[in-house]
Amino acid sequence: MFDFTQTEAVPKQDYHDGMARLAAGVCIIATHVDGHPEGMTATSVCSVSDVPPTLLVCLNQLSSTFQACLKSEILSVNVLSPHATQLCETFAKPRSTVEKFAFGQWHTGTTGAPLLTDALVIFDCRIVSTHRVHSHGVLFCEPVSVQVGSAHEGLGYFNRRLIRMAAH
Repeated sequence: MFDFTQTEAVPKQDYHDGMARLAAGVCIIATHVDGHPEGMTATSVCSVSDVPPTLLVCLNQLSSTFQACLKSEILSVNVLSPHATQLCETFAKPRSTVEKFAFGQWHTGTTGAPLLTDALVIFDCRIVSTHRVHSHGVLFCEPVSVQVGSAHEGLGYFNRRLIRMAAH
């Protein structure tokens, strides 16, 4: 039985070490607001429901991408394949949006969000709900389109390193 009344926090390093062992797909979250694209690398993306199709995306509330997503109410989830390692690293670092979006080939989705042309999968979404939890915001998103690319391997993040993920 779980004791939900426990108030003692888990040591931060223990939590970080544990989460490092939870493999995750690597995505670029992108939006377009006030005439400018905005984006960042993220691993906190998962399915909530298939009826209606709904994803959740967790972003730090202090990030410019989170703020832009709130304002635009749209975003794309661009799931990366292993060949996009440099793009992943570019979007993970604080750089200007001009620098970030100079890498990769982008086109505009139905929602107006930037879509990475050669992504493994692209979810072009409208944000239907948000929830703030401590440092992060949870964005609940309904895809208006899903584009599945031709690659068969994904880019993952495990034990603080980028990894190639493939079905065997």
